[in-house]
Amino acid sequence: MATSVITRGAQLALELAGAPAGALRNVQPPSYRVDRVAVGPGSSPLRRSGGNVVLGEMAAEFDLAAPGPLVDWLRTLTQGAARPTSGAVQVLDLNFNEKRRIDFVDGVLTGATLPLLSASGGRSPVTIGLSWQPARVVDGKGGGKAVKTTIGKRKAMLRSNFRVQGLPFDGSAVLSVAPPTLRSRLASPAGRQPVLHYAAVEIGELVLVLAGRSVEPARAWALKLLADGRLDEGEYLNLTVELLDASLKTVLATLQLGGCGLLAVEEPRVDAASETAPTLGLRFTVEQLDLQMAAVA
Repeated sequence: MATSVITRGAQLALELAGAPAGALRNVQPPSYRVDRVAVGPGSSPLRRSGGNVVLGEMAAEFDLAAPGPLVDWLRTLTQGAARPTSGAVQVLDLNFNEKRRIDFVDGVLTGATLPLLSASGGRSPVTIGLSWQPARVVDGKGGGKAVKTTIGKRKAMLRSNFRVQGLPFDGSAVLSVAPPTLRSRLASPAGRQPVLHYAAVEIGELVLVLAGRSVEPARAWALKLLADGRLDEGEYLNLTVELLDASLKTVLATLQLGGCGLLAVEEPRVDAASETAPTLGLRFTVEQLDLQMAAVA
């Protein structure tokens, strides 16, 4: 079973194409699995078994703080421009001496996740998860010497500081946003040296939960939209989710969501004895997704 690498008193960093890419919050090394194949006895009384070693995915999480190679790598997936990339995970001590190094060859991005954004998220940072399928991995001790990194001191964006733009009703009371996940389907063409490539990139659903003054106009809009039982071309939305600074005035990053089609309206049970304010959930399909970072001041 693969385990997550989280070393106390140490730093984790990623290298891409031989250059520092950024600090990581945690890393999942690849798993190794042997697929056993039974072999018939034939003319021999012995029954043997063989197997193929299957290399699993790698994964990592990083804090979203500033533009950089990690965000650029993510955007190759959102923009349909992802290519096999070689790199290395580095485990560093407090003096940035490399203690362990996991090199991977031809890593193909297979997925990306963004966290739930919530008005009650407090000081929780915005983290992004990436997964990739390497063609080959070399795991060993690091060089022991200090290495260059892009581990910076800029604080991560916070999950509670966000704003949704583009809703056709008063969306000022959006309680939470569950962004879509990204997952790629890979294909390996026949040949002497097959190379993984992308067959498709699938975008998950967007879920908004509204409260207070946004509930009634959202419900009225949704019911009117669904009255004829179908969505026309002009009824798809282009939404943006802005990640803001502590003042809630400066936009640090923008999640662009194109072609959002209403999929479901979800309302919690109404309890006569409850004093909880009503909420309303809206679920959307999403055709396009991209993450735009503001320039570092």
